Amino acid sequence: MLVIENLVKYYRKTLAVNGVSFVVGDGEILGLLGPNGAGKTTILRSIAGIVQTTSGRIVIDGHDLSSDEQNAKRNLAFVPETPNPFDMLTVYEHLRFVAMAYDTMFR
Repeated sequence: MLVIENLVKYYRKTLAVNGVSFVVGDGEILGLLGPNGAGKTTILRSIAGIVQTTSGRIVIDGHDLSSDEQNAKRNLAFVPETPNPFDMLTVYEHLRFVAMAYDTMFR
């Protein structure tokens, strides 16, 4: 389950996300729709822990991203629009490296 509560993100003085809240239950699929600049990518990067929010709460499978980041990220997969894998690693090695970084099991 994913819980987003009153997510706010400023980039300096520019408001990118303003009080977004939603819940995605187990087995549900959610799409974020909106024009360019609406904050969709910022929301996704915030959920993935790549971008630090200005305020609000993100809970992934019962783990608050701000206070229990490692366990929250264990229950999340994020595939960016433009992936940046390490050139020297095979696909398997890359996945294994990322899994080890988050202290998860990958076989």
